[in-house]
Amino acid sequence: MYDVISNIDACVDLVLGPRAVPEYGRETRVDDNTLCMGGSASIFLSQTGRLGLRAAALGLCGVDHFGEIVIKTLQSSGVDTSQLKEDPATRTGLSVILQQEQTHAILTVGGCIDEATPADLPANWQKSARHLHIASPYLLTGFRPHWPEIAKSFKEAGGTVSLDPNWDPSGGFSGLDELMEHVTVLMPNEHEARVLGGSDNLEKALQDLAKRIAVVVVKRGGEGAMGITNCPTETTDIVTVPAQKVKVADTVGAGDSFDAGFIYGFLNGFPFEKCLRAGCVCGAGNVTAHGGTAGQPWREDFLKAM
Repeated sequence: MYDVISNIDACVDLVLGPRAVPEYGRETRVDDNTLCMGGSASIFLSQTGRLGLRAAALGLCGVDHFGEIVIKTLQSSGVDTSQLKEDPATRTGLSVILQQEQTHAILTVGGCIDEATPADLPANWQKSARHLHIASPYLLTGFRPHWPEIAKSFKEAGGTVSLDPNWDPSGGFSGLDELMEHVTVLMPNEHEARVLGGSDNLEKALQDLAKRIAVVVVKRGGEGAMGITNCPTETTDIVTVPAQKVKVADTVGAGDSFDAGFIYGFLNGFPFEKCLRAGCVCGAGNVTAHGGTAGQPWREDFLKAM
């Protein structure tokens, strides 16, 4: 049995930066570029594999050069790709990331991200792992109507479910309330937490979300993380953990790496505050190199940093 599975949003990232500001009507030079595996779920799985969890990628991937990058990167991090459906009739997605200072903009061509459906999942996937991580629920359009039943069936089979909502391009987060009924760990960033919690006050939004979900964690970038759990063996107060101070190369994938560190702690029975610190260690490692996976810490370095 796997420790964790996730349905990947298979794509590669072309990262341009560090000061990639386009001017329409003219050519603009940038200092550097990186072509690497992207996708929130894929980056998450890569970090879990590097930490030593038994991880597997599910879903759809194209049989092309970009798909080869995705599969080889996952495998090099220790992630099992044997459950991933490879289809020569589709193409692997591409995201062009324009990096500027501490932020970035992303342009995405969906390809297999748009075409993947629950029919691409392997048989008995619900019973194959202890934990299911859902990422990019709005980008994986073929899965969008099915996320609640997917999370419900996995939870009913005895597993736990985490959700990184990412951003809904429409801004409405349609259907998320039904999905969150079956989520064990919710992992938004600050902006997403305020929208989902219905309050501009981050602490109030966090407390209101915690009335519905067992564990709520908010990623705050350079400010670290905060969270609350209604687990009876833990404090019900909001817990905050500072970010590690590192030199930032870019921030692509930092939140996904944080998710992986937190879930590593969660599955290994860490106290809540230590889970938050594990997430911050992985998020900090991520930002020290360009792309979503190059800076991710391996288990030995992670444990030293902890």
